[in-house]
Formats: sequence, C-alpha cells, structure tokens
Amino acid sequence: MKPFDFVFGLISVITSLALTHLVAGIVALIRNGANVTFSWRHAAWTWVAFALVVGNWASFWQLHTIETWPFHRIMIGLAFMISFYAFCALVIPEVVRGQPLNLGEFHEHEGRRYIIAHIIFAGLAMIQLALPTTSFMGWLLAARFALLASLLSFVALFTRRVWLQAVAAISLAVLSTYVMVSLTSVVAS
Repeated sequence: MKPFDFVFGLISVITSLALTHLVAGIVALIRNGANVTFSWRHAAWTWVAFALVVGNWASFWQLHTIETWPFHRIMIGLAFMISFYAFCALVIPEVVRGQPLNLGEFHEHEGRRYIIAHIIFAGLAMIQLALPTTSFMGWLLAARFALLASLLSFVALFTRRVWLQAVAAISLAVLSTYVMVSLTSVVAS
C-alpha cells in the first residue's frame, strides 16, 4: 500500500459520509414532499454541496504521485474534509415526517451557517492548493476556483438582497458543476 492509498482511504470515508448525508437528506425531503416548500436558493446550495462532493473526491486523484505525506499535509487535508462535511451536513435540514418545512425560511435562518462552512472549506482549499506550488502565480492559478467560490460566498453571506444572494448561489452552482465535470473527466481519462 502506498502512502496515497492510506490518505485517500480516509478522504473517501469522509466524502462518503458527506454524500450519504446529502442523499439521505434529499430523500427525506422527497418523502415529506407534501409538507415541504421548495426554495431555489436552498436548492442551488444543495447542488453546490453535491457537485463539490464528486469534484473534490476526483481532485484528490491528482495527488496520487506524491510519495511523502508529512503530518501538516495530512492535517490540512483532514481539516479541509471535515469543513467540507460540515458544509454538507449544515445545508440539509432535519426533516420531521409530517411537519411543515419551508426551505426558504430554512435558508434565511440557517444559511449563514452553511455559507460560513463553505467559506472555511474554500479557505482550506486555498491552503491545500498552496502546498505543492512554488510561486504565487502557480498558487493563484491552482486556487482560482476556490478564490472565486470564496468571493461568491462572501457576497451571499453579507448581502441582504435576495436577488443578489440568488445570483451568488446560482453562480456557485455553475462553478461547482464545472469543477465537478472537469475533475471527474480527468479521473475518467
């Protein structure tokens, strides 16, 4: 077993937990559908979480050639994945069968929490992407999506205008979809 296999095993466990939480939460929302009021903003954030689960899992394949995994690299990766799991867990509401649930209200009350978790995740992604680079421009190129995601998340966090929050969420959904497709295409080839 190579060091990457050991580290990727841990990453895959946390990724699987995040994906399971998302899928189970969505299934619970569907089962309770008669009592759920839909929200496009919340749906966009949920899609961001799903797309990032797949995209980030695939992104770790790029690290398979690394032979040495020092303690700091593993700990930053672990913090990165824990913050990612927190984002996925916070974006999905607790569903009580038969109880009404308005996802727009959920976003209004709980959105700050999952947006902050996303900002922490993007910040840790930028740190993780800085580890193998040797120049600022190299890091800037590697971190461009995390930087843009952070900017969009800050817009969503600090604006009170619903339309601007929606634009930020939809933009993040498009960006996350692009990252997911481009990274999984690399793994598949």
